[in-house]
Amino acid sequence: HAGTHMDGPLHFEDGGATAADVPLEKLIGSARVIDARGRDALDVDLLEGIDAGAEERLLFRCFERVVPGRFPDPFPAVTPALARACADAGVKLVATESPSVDTFDSKTLESHRLLQAGDVVILENVVLSDVPAGRYSLVALPLRLTDADSAPLRAVLLELEQS
Repeated sequence: HAGTHMDGPLHFEDGGATAADVPLEKLIGSARVIDARGRDALDVDLLEGIDAGAEERLLFRCFERVVPGRFPDPFPAVTPALARACADAGVKLVATESPSVDTFDSKTLESHRLLQAGDVVILENVVLSDVPAGRYSLVALPLRLTDADSAPLRAVLLELEQS
């Protein structure tokens, strides 16, 4: 869990799809960065005032500054309630600065499973230190590792033209 990566379903589900099977169109398009700094958990209240389904891709900024190569402990994980709300809203992708959407000691990986059941792509360890909350265009292209359960990727946010 070092570096920005995408979890394919095979990462947490025997027989799941590999990282290379994830459609690229889920990883490219409109996105919203949500400021979640200072929180112990990423919970459903972060979606208040946001039409999550219309946003399509939600990126959660969790830390004031990400220190490359340093595992954050503790880190805020996605609660099952937030995972379920994102899946129910039709969100295509959830990204977090944390190394996992589930807590470090999770045995069930419930948030992973709820997101996957809703066909939501999971990005972890994204770096949003210098990115203010708001709307962007996301391009996140993973390495095409055909038998891998996850894949490193480069995620880039492009500022949208203001009219």
